[in-house]
Amino acid sequence: MRQQRRSKLAQRPGFVMIAVLVLLVVTAALATGWTTSVLQGRRQARLELKQRQAERLAEAAVARAVARLYAEPDYVGEVWQVSAVQLGQEYGAEVQITIDATDSGDAQRVIAQVALSPIADSPVRHTVSHRF
Repeated sequence: MRQQRRSKLAQRPGFVMIAVLVLLVVTAALATGWTTSVLQGRRQARLELKQRQAERLAEAAVARAVARLYAEPDYVGEVWQVSAVQLGQEYGAEVQITIDATDSGDAQRVIAQVALSPIADSPVRHTVSHRF
């Protein structure tokens, strides 16, 4: 009986090697898919972080402009440079603050345009407009 088993295995000497190769290919494909998924999730998380930072910077720029308008009624806006150190990131931001008179008399509109990573390949931009 024992000799019959050996003889059957001896007839297929490449079977074990082929099975191991198939398992290695399947494992490599699964690992590649998982790694791609993790990297894509990481990129998405970074983009969402930049978008939230741009939104918060735009809100801060509007508050900054309103405070400046109360202190200086002739304030017309500015370009606010936020360094990477201030953001706690590898990139800085540029915030364009513009004061625009509206058609309804005394009301004014503050426009804040934020560009995160202005020199990067894919900068994040966000604009907020507020009337007061």
